[in-house]
Amino acid sequence: MLRAFLSTFTCLIVAANAFAQEPRLTADQIIQRMTDVYSSAKTYEQSGSVFLVKDINEFRGRTWEDVLVVNSFERVERVTFRFYFQRPDHLRFEWTDRSSKTDRLSLVWSNAKGVYSWTTRLDEADSPFVLDKESSLQWAIDEETRGSMSVADILHNALNGSKEFYSFNRMKEAKVIREESISGNACFVILGMIGNQPWALWIDKHSFVLRRYRTQIATGSFDESVRTGLMPTTLGEFNHNDIKVNSVIPKAIFDFKPLLRKGDIDISKYEDEKVNVPFPPPPPKKPD
Repeated sequence: MLRAFLSTFTCLIVAANAFAQEPRLTADQIIQRMTDVYSSAKTYEQSGSVFLVKDINEFRGRTWEDVLVVNSFERVERVTFRFYFQRPDHLRFEWTDRSSKTDRLSLVWSNAKGVYSWTTRLDEADSPFVLDKESSLQWAIDEETRGSMSVADILHNALNGSKEFYSFNRMKEAKVIREESISGNACFVILGMIGNQPWALWIDKHSFVLRRYRTQIATGSFDESVRTGLMPTTLGEFNHNDIKVNSVIPKAIFDFKPLLRKGDIDISKYEDEKVNVPFPPPPPKKPD
């Protein structure tokens, strides 16, 4: 019995030493594993939300690198969304802008029949929505999802291995700041530069999916930046929830059919002549 005990004890010591000597992953290696997960996923789905810091002035005097990795801050929810993807080209992205007076879901989706959008250009409670058939999925994402703060663009690029300007695989000077748990999921917290802006990523230690990222969000208009030479920015936090990789997505998800209300317009059937289809004029401005 003593011999068996000593043998077991020796095995435990050897295993412990092997574990202790296992090399730690570098930030670049972690990001590469995350990139591999997304670029090889056959299907991907998640829900999520975007928060903005309530008052950026609470961080006055601190560097952006420091601000991006603070443990907590007072926040305001700006966007909620749901994202589905099935390789090679089936996608559905739906979102609500919490700052808008319109509470209806906006969508962009693609299937075997084409690429479609369901959005409004106005910002009133009863704003009419337009159903349109788009020329391409990338065009629809770039042009029709602006109110979602580029969530669909970033996820679509990650899933397609894109090397666009803000793609995570272009991060430089990346370093692991700490480890932190998000909803019970242990994550590496990585800080680095994409282009000339600092970003912070929370990457799951086991599945290597992206559970959160933070970056600067522009709050001013293009005209204001031209006039002043400055673009006001705030802190944005993008949370990814209910992530599923390579699960079965029902076909009906990509066959969305919007319910048109009074005033809504379906111009998807005028694909070749939609430039001649009038868009409803904006409502008159309310008196001050």
